[in-house]
Amino acid sequence: MDINYYRNLTYLVWLYEDKLAIDSLGYVFAFFKLFKYFAIHIKLQIIAVTLSKASNLIVSWGVLFASLFLSFTVVAHQTWGRQIEEFQSIERSLRTMLYVMLGNIPYAAMFKLKPTFTPAFTICFYVTINYVMLNMLVAILHYQYGRARNVIAKL
Repeated sequence: MDINYYRNLTYLVWLYEDKLAIDSLGYVFAFFKLFKYFAIHIKLQIIAVTLSKASNLIVSWGVLFASLFLSFTVVAHQTWGRQIEEFQSIERSLRTMLYVMLGNIPYAAMFKLKPTFTPAFTICFYVTINYVMLNMLVAILHYQYGRARNVIAKL
């Protein structure tokens, strides 16, 4: 056997990643199945009623959030995609923007290439996504929680 020979495990890695994706969907569906058991306890009933009353607004919020987030992702990909490895494809840009949302931003590399655009982009992204959109979600849930608490109190 040649010691300079490496096995190509790309196909196995691809299968493993697909298995992880399918497993994660199973966990998501199991989480949604828990809502069936929320009717047993009063405190959990409030969560179920809150989420059921807020479902239309949460879906609308999700569409708005996804469109804004994808817009920022495409702008980042178009701006830095050819120079910075994290933005070279839409998938990598999307992953990087998720990291940016959590505070892990490749700011030095971005600023080096576009010193005037990077601060404006970063401020717009953080204000729009982290402050406005996430606070809007909290406001929707808070309002619907108040309505759900009144419904449960009348029972």
